[in-house]
Amino acid sequence: MTNLPKVPKIWYNNSVRFFYNSKGGIVMSKFCEKCGAEIAENEKVCLNCKEQKPITNKNKSAMYCIIGGIVAVIAIIVTIVLVIVNNAWKKPIDKMIKGFEKGDIDLILEAAPDFMIEKGKEDDNYDYYKEQYEKYFIKIADALEDEFGENFKIKYKVVKKEKIKKDDLKQVEKLCKKIADSDDIKVSAGYKVKIKLTIKGKEKTDNDTLTVYVYKIDGKWSIIDYSPADAKKALK
Repeated sequence: MTNLPKVPKIWYNNSVRFFYNSKGGIVMSKFCEKCGAEIAENEKVCLNCKEQKPITNKNKSAMYCIIGGIVAVIAIIVTIVLVIVNNAWKKPIDKMIKGFEKGDIDLILEAAPDFMIEKGKEDDNYDYYKEQYEKYFIKIADALEDEFGENFKIKYKVVKKEKIKKDDLKQVEKLCKKIADSDDIKVSAGYKVKIKLTIKGKEKTDNDTLTVYVYKIDGKWSIIDYSPADAKKALK
């Protein structure tokens, strides 16, 4: 830095302007209110027009840009989080579809509510039943592969989504409590979802529609094969 010229020299870094001062140090630039010329921060007189009035430090604008950038990033993060939270009800559907595609019983079970899995494990024959279902879903995946070709894909599109009313949610909650034999089950939200399935492979492509019921049970979105009307009938 000792070889720098004595006259001010503009230095650019990340679009923010600075000056080398006469001692070789770096200081933020200022701008003359009269002529707009840049001058070093430690100068009290504009060298261009000799103006001695207070000089505006326009580096504040750079700080505003930085702050604005931070706010924008935070806004983007918040938007992403809101999108993820608002679409959380799709997770069990995603797992169910992927489970059918791969013949993976574990993925399909992840779409079910936790209390049902825990209740099933109380049965001494749980592992046997799980093994039988696993074989069943593998057969389904193999049959789809025979019909549509290797590496077939199952995709879905939500055609219609209806929010389930609170009174109907109470019926589903009562049924869940009955199945779990526990009063600690909480059903806080639910949707009736109509989806369009597309199975696409090398051999052919086919479409079908399916209606599923997703419920937020104890904070987790899950699929239960019960509509509120089914739940009401099962409670009688």
